[in-house]
Amino acid sequence: MDLTKPIDITAINNTSKIYDHQIRTLNMLDAMNVLKFFGLRTGFKESVDIHEFQNAFGNSKKYTGVFTGGIAIGAIVPRNLKIFPVVYEMIDEPERYRATFINDVACGKILETTSFELWLVQRGIENASEELYNVLFSAVRSDVVTDTGIEFSFNGIETILLGDIASTKISEGNKNLYDAGAAFTVGNIGEKLKAMWRSAHQTMKNKGGIMYMSVSMSEMYDDWFFTTHDKWPQVDMYGQTLLEGSNGMVKFVKLSNINNQRVILTTEGNITYGTESINDMKNLQAFQSGNPYVFTATMKYTFGIQLESVHQRKLIISKVYEADNIL
Repeated sequence: MDLTKPIDITAINNTSKIYDHQIRTLNMLDAMNVLKFFGLRTGFKESVDIHEFQNAFGNSKKYTGVFTGGIAIGAIVPRNLKIFPVVYEMIDEPERYRATFINDVACGKILETTSFELWLVQRGIENASEELYNVLFSAVRSDVVTDTGIEFSFNGIETILLGDIASTKISEGNKNLYDAGAAFTVGNIGEKLKAMWRSAHQTMKNKGGIMYMSVSMSEMYDDWFFTTHDKWPQVDMYGQTLLEGSNGMVKFVKLSNINNQRVILTTEGNITYGTESINDMKNLQAFQSGNPYVFTATMKYTFGIQLESVHQRKLIISKVYEADNIL
C-alpha cells in the first residue's frame, strides 16, 4: 500500500453508498452507551412538542348506575424538543490514515479483507460518536460565534435539569428533587441512594427505573457495598449493577461523561433525543479541499435532547453538593 498516494474521494463516497447497510450510525457506536436507554424522535425540523399525558386519577368509582363524571381524564403537558445542526470534520495526511489502517489489521482489530475506504468512513463516524458521547450531559447551547465546539451545539441533560430547577418544575415541593443533606461519600452513598429510591413515586416503584451516575460515583458505591458486606466471594466488590434494597427494580447506568455528583433516577425512555434523519448520522462525505497533501471529509447531522416528563412519576434527581454550590 502506497502510504503517500492521495485518497480517492470518489471511491470513499461510493463506499458510503455501496456499503450503506454495513456502516453503523454514530448513535449505534460510543454514544449508544447512553442513547440506548433514551427514546428517539426523528422526521422533524428544528423542534417538536412532546405531549406527555399526566393522568388525573380518581376516574374509577363504585358502580351506581348513574354517570357522574366531573373529573377530567388528565392533562397534556408539552415539552419542546429542539434539534440543532452539528458538524464533524476530519482532515489529515493520507499516510497517517493508511498507517493506522495497517496497524488495525496487524492487531486483529479488523479483518484483512476489510476495504480501506470502508474502514476510513466508519472510523470517522466512530470518532464523531465518541465526541457526541462526551458532551451528552454537559453541553450548553451557545449562539456566540467564537463558541465552536460540539459542547456548544445543543443543551445537554444537566443543562436541561438546571433550567427546570430554576423554573421550579423540579423541586422538593414537587417531590422530584431529592436532598441527601450532604455530598455523597463512601460512608453514606448506599443508604442515601436507597432513601432516594424509597422517596420515589409509587408509579415509578411499580415500573422500575434507571439510575444514571458518574463512574466515580459508581466506584464509590462499589466500595461502600464491599465494606458493608463480608460474605466473600458472593460479594462482587467491582461492578454492582442494581441498587440494593430496590428488589432489583433500579438499574445502574455508569457513565464517564457525567462530571458531578448528580444522580438521575428516571423511567427508561423518559429522556429523549431527536434528529431530523438517522441516515445523516452516517453520511460522511469526502471532498476536494484544494490541498493535495491532505484528505478532508465532513458529516452534518442534527441533534437535541429533552425530558418527556419531569413529573415525580417518572423522574427524581439528587441535589448536587460540590464546590459550596447546592443545585
